Amino acid sequence: MEIPNLGVVKEQIKAYHDSGLYDKEIKAVTDSAKQYLEENLARYQGQKAAIVFDIDETTLSNWPIILAQDFAFVYNERQAWVAKAEAPAIQGSLELYRLARDKGLAIIFLTGRGDSERTLTALNLKRAGYTTFTELIMMSPEQEKKLEVGEFKRLERKRLTAQGYRILINIGDQASDLAGGYAEATFKLPNPMYYVP
Repeated sequence: MEIPNLGVVKEQIKAYHDSGLYDKEIKAVTDSAKQYLEENLARYQGQKAAIVFDIDETTLSNWPIILAQDFAFVYNERQAWVAKAEAPAIQGSLELYRLARDKGLAIIFLTGRGDSERTLTALNLKRAGYTTFTELIMMSPEQEKKLEVGEFKRLERKRLTAQGYRILINIGDQASDLAGGYAEATFKLPNPMYYVP
């Protein structure tokens, strides 16, 4: 078996992103989520209906820093990017957010970002158009030491469910955003840029 050349794969990902296909595939997923919400919301009248969004490459795009770092992860440069709080919205997710907000769902952001980035993350979300939300759940320093991101998110969805929320939709760009249950439906956005276990 021949392993693909890394340089070639990077160019393929850039072409995929820049061709419009990436945005088109995101829109297909978010349109499906919107349809699901519209068709199923009535079943949850009188309950604490919620939608759970991941952040990076789900609601906010980090493409500028991904491109600048040539698909690497350089911690200090990433921190400087987060500090700008200028990551643009992913449009399909912003449309889904607006529908869920207008329908009265609890809007919950659940991210693997560390709690030290809370203020900047909230600012970036609001600047990008996610102006109001019920909760922004981030990893504490203790959780960052002990848990994989996927397990952290599963436990947080379990906690939300125990608090009475019915999570209609859980949407993210990684399989680990969605694994482990505690959601009525899951929707996965494309992300060939990086992988989070």
